[in-house]
Amino acid sequence: KMALRERMLEQYPPSVADSFGYPKVIVTGEAELLDVTDEILVAAAANEEHLALLREFGYKSTLCVPLKNVENTFGAITLTTSQKGGRTLTVEDLAIAEELGRVAALAIDNSRLFAQSRSERERFQTTLSSIGDAVIATDKLGLVTFVNHVAETLTGWQQPEVLGKPLDEIFHIINEQSREIVESPVNQVLSEGRIVGLANHTVLISKSGEEIPIEDSGAPIPDADGGIDGVVLVFRDVTERKRTEQRQKFLYDASNLLSSSLDYDTTLQNVTRLAVPALADWCIIHLRDEQGEMRQVAMYNADPERAALREEMMRRYPPISTDTISHTAVIRSGTPELLEEVSDQAVAAAAVNDEHLHMLQALKYKSSLTVPLKNIEGVFGALTIRTSQGGRTLTADDLTLGVELGHLVSLAIDNARLYRQAQQKKWS
Repeated sequence: KMALRERMLEQYPPSVADSFGYPKVIVTGEAELLDVTDEILVAAAANEEHLALLREFGYKSTLCVPLKNVENTFGAITLTTSQKGGRTLTVEDLAIAEELGRVAALAIDNSRLFAQSRSERERFQTTLSSIGDAVIATDKLGLVTFVNHVAETLTGWQQPEVLGKPLDEIFHIINEQSREIVESPVNQVLSEGRIVGLANHTVLISKSGEEIPIEDSGAPIPDADGGIDGVVLVFRDVTERKRTEQRQKFLYDASNLLSSSLDYDTTLQNVTRLAVPALADWCIIHLRDEQGEMRQVAMYNADPERAALREEMMRRYPPISTDTISHTAVIRSGTPELLEEVSDQAVAAAAVNDEHLHMLQALKYKSSLTVPLKNIEGVFGALTIRTSQGGRTLTADDLTLGVELGHLVSLAIDNARLYRQAQQKKWS
């Protein structure tokens, strides 16, 4: 078969115009799975001699997957079975081959970059160290043999500390929802000899106790005899992706909730409870009244004592235009404002006397975000969310989310106002 194929390649070299096979896959970048019929061979043959060679080769089924890097498709892997004793390749085989193609493409591309490495082991470790994902390699007993820098960062363990230790000692994972321990895929890879991935909602517990949502997969490292020499575990931090998904879900839920009622008071109540605790510990709404004055119309904090303290403080010390941690500047400028850290200096600057200062300090603000509420006539209010000390720090991503939420809230409040006015006219 090898000699026959060499003869075909020499006499009838492949062309980008071929109707099937790796030339087509490399051009299109799309995988191919075929049951090779005689009609396909006739269509592929350049002449009768070529057709005879193709028939002699005895194709039964074939699949071909592309090898890609970030720039292009640079090759292909073809798997073929023969009519004599061969099985028919299936879509399950194609899925496995595509995963093989992805891993092979990475390995081939990286091996090109490090072709000058002095040994295969050095090249292997250099490749693993260079990729953007975290990588841990083990031997056939599941003992750690290699940890790249990204894996050190995520797990909190340095390579010299863990070489020769069981993987479970440094790769501690749980289910995010049930909090139950999740077995690493290494044992399954070693027993089954195939690529294994983790289920969704897997969280890595680092050395310091930090919880990091991850995706990972384990793949066998073959030895020279076709057995398994060890396992390479590849995983990545998906915190940002999960946050994006959570933000999208939050805005979707917010839109549904805010459109569920046209009652003015219900809408205000929905807004404040929407943001707590999904975004922060506090949610405060200020709106312009009929006299043009900005007044607090809704406020929510899950802690009743802190909520009562703020109500008392607002009664005694209403915000002024120069207040550095209130809504006044945002309403005046119409521009959102984010204070990632509410500093002691900012709190002191906002206080009018010692009693006021003690109240502000007792509220223990950590971060503050205020966005304007607008309609076609201009700014008619402000939405403020805040976290408390011990909670998380609001970031630029939260600012983006807050602005989007502000648009939804503005529309909901404006619609509720118009509806209330219409109802009042109806009964007046």
